[in-house]
Amino acid sequence: MTGAFPDLADAATGLSEAVVLDGELVVPHEGGLHFAELQRRARHRGRSAAEAAAVHPAYMIVFDVLETGNWSEYVSSLT
Repeated sequence: MTGAFPDLADAATGLSEAVVLDGELVVPHEGGLHFAELQRRARHRGRSAAEAAAVHPAYMIVFDVLETGNWSEYVSSLT
């Protein structure tokens, strides 16, 4: 999903520790939510994903924080 939603991936880089979140991705439109645009956004990658994010930004509505941890330990575990 990171490739399709670079706007959300960029926002996640500002977190100071690793988290597991439960939530929904949404694309707002005219006072509501635009599910079809969310689906279109999910199909984009690379430059087209960045262009789509500029026109129709996505947001994550977080319901729960399921887990928190030390970000550097998490990244180290991936290598």
